[in-house]
Amino acid sequence: QRSGEILVIAAIGGFAGAKLFNAFETWDDFIKDPIDNIFSRSGLTFYGGLIVATISLYFFARKHKINFIHLSDAAAPGLMLAYGIGRLGCQFSGDGDWGIFNSAYITQADGALKSATPADYQQTLQTSASYFTRNFGGIDKIPYASVHAPSWLPDWLFAMNYPSNVANDGVMFHSWNNRYSAVLPVGVFPTPLYEAIACILLFLLLWKLRKKILQPFHLFGAYLICNGIERFSVEAIRVNYKYNWGFIHPTQAQIISTSLVLAGLSIIFFYKHKNVEKRGV
Repeated sequence: QRSGEILVIAAIGGFAGAKLFNAFETWDDFIKDPIDNIFSRSGLTFYGGLIVATISLYFFARKHKINFIHLSDAAAPGLMLAYGIGRLGCQFSGDGDWGIFNSAYITQADGALKSATPADYQQTLQTSASYFTRNFGGIDKIPYASVHAPSWLPDWLFAMNYPSNVANDGVMFHSWNNRYSAVLPVGVFPTPLYEAIACILLFLLLWKLRKKILQPFHLFGAYLICNGIERFSVEAIRVNYKYNWGFIHPTQAQIISTSLVLAGLSIIFFYKHKNVEKRGV
């Protein structure tokens, strides 16, 4: 009976939180033009949406005397699946949410991606120097790694150049003559695809565990752990602002994902409901 209200509150809270945390993550760009950043269709941070939507739903559940612990358990598998599907949207649209450059693959004159030697990569850097300077402040500041796909795996698992991406990021191919005529000059690791695959598999794991975990709130704890580990891992090859904490340089997502893992572990090890009933017996 309350599912429609829950959906609306989660959507509004999620969108507001995603915008808020994105402003924190891209603060320099935000203060230059806050109005455009707030109302633009791009610039959304998942963890901001998750946190603010969860807080909003906590107060909603409390107001209507809904057990928030059971609500969290019920939502856990769906949250993981939704995130995986959302990352497929990032992958198909090319919204800029990709990984660092893979210098083992460069874009040819026709826009197709090809395997490259170090010399090919250096030549591409020179021919697209204006793009790299504009986006990274210089060729020497480009985040990249060099990984060739093994013969038994397709190249697109290791590099994509996202032609006609909706972010219009890359070098322009005016011969394509359409609204989105940009392509990345060097392949990037397709991290949205990695996350989509990982999260759909993790959804299947949580779906299987939902009848085996007897303690309330523990399924949500397992979700927090899985989500945190997955996101922390992929951040290693994503392009994001890194905080300077002296000996470590985490991204905002790594800080939050670490907190989620710790929260999930705390729930599993310390939260015990006194009236646990075995389900399905």
